[in-house]
Amino acid sequence: MVLEGKKFYDGALTIPVGKSGTFSIEHKIEKPGTSLSTASMRTMLMGGHDKKNISFSHATTWHSLTEDGGVWMTDLPIEQSQADNMLDGNVYGTVLIGGLGLGYAAQLIANQPQVDRIIVVEKSQDVVDLVWKHLQFPKRVETIIVVADLFDYLKRPFLYGLDDEDDVINC
Repeated sequence: MVLEGKKFYDGALTIPVGKSGTFSIEHKIEKPGTSLSTASMRTMLMGGHDKKNISFSHATTWHSLTEDGGVWMTDLPIEQSQADNMLDGNVYGTVLIGGLGLGYAAQLIANQPQVDRIIVVEKSQDVVDLVWKHLQFPKRVETIIVVADLFDYLKRPFLYGLDDEDDVINC
C-alpha cells in the first residue's frame, strides 16, 4: 500500500485475532529478517509483476481470513502487491467492491485521492463483524458496507437503501 507517498506492507492492517461463525482472523508472526516475496511465478508470468523479496528488522504480524480452517486470503506482501498492481491509481469516483475479505482493497482504494465513495458488498455478516470496524478510511471518503450477495445486489441495487444514514446495511 502507498500512503503519503511511501510504500509499506507491515502494518497495513490491524485486525485482532477473532472468530465469528465459521470465519476467523488469524495472525502469523514472522521473525526479524524473514524473507517475504512480492510475487510468485504465476503473478510474474500472468501479471507481469516484478519479484522482490523484502524483510524487516523487526517481527511482523500478518493476517489471514479463514473459514473452517481454509484460507480465503492473507495480507502477506505477495497479496498486497497483487492488489496494488491492479488497483492503485486505476479507480476514481464511486467504487463498488465485491467482497470485503480482510479489507485491504477497500483501504487501498479509499486512500486514492480521486475516490470519494466506496460501497463494499459482503455476503457474510461474520466477515463484516470481524473486519469492518478495524479498517481505517480517510474522512473525506464515504464508506458503505452492504451485507448481501453481490449478484443479488447487482440485479437490484435500489432495494438496498443506500440513502440510509447507517453505514452497515443488512439485506
